[in-house]
Amino acid sequence: MKFNWRLERILEIKKIQEDMLRNELTKLTQQQMSLQSRIMLIKVNTRTLMSSLKNVPLTERLVNQQIAMSSSNATELQISEINKQIDKIKKLKETKKIEVMEARKARKGLEQLREKELEQFNIETSKIEQEEVDEVSIMASARLIIHQQAYLSS
Repeated sequence: MKFNWRLERILEIKKIQEDMLRNELTKLTQQQMSLQSRIMLIKVNTRTLMSSLKNVPLTERLVNQQIAMSSSNATELQISEINKQIDKIKKLKETKKIEVMEARKARKGLEQLREKELEQFNIETSKIEQEEVDEVSIMASARLIIHQQAYLSS
């Protein structure tokens, strides 16, 4: 006899759902890291621009500083927008984490149910096999007794 669990397909679907949710969570984490890297790159470029102004003669430095300061305001706005995107991603990640945990609970619950039914199946199979062995033993004993009585009566 082979164990055939009627909810096996549902368990497989739950595993696939959990994997998909985990992949979505990973993608969100990658997006967040990408945006954080972008912010760091913008800040490094701004610092590099400001530090490069130290080597420029005074007359050129004033004009360049004015340009750098106006671009600094633009970069601060850009950083602010990126931070808003990061906040949205963080909220999405929290939602996905909850979804992953719920999918994991559902999958584990099904796996526990499957294990219990498999254990019950094994117990029942063992009983059936034992009954078959007992029946064969009884038949063999009966044949032996019949054979012995036939031998004794002849």
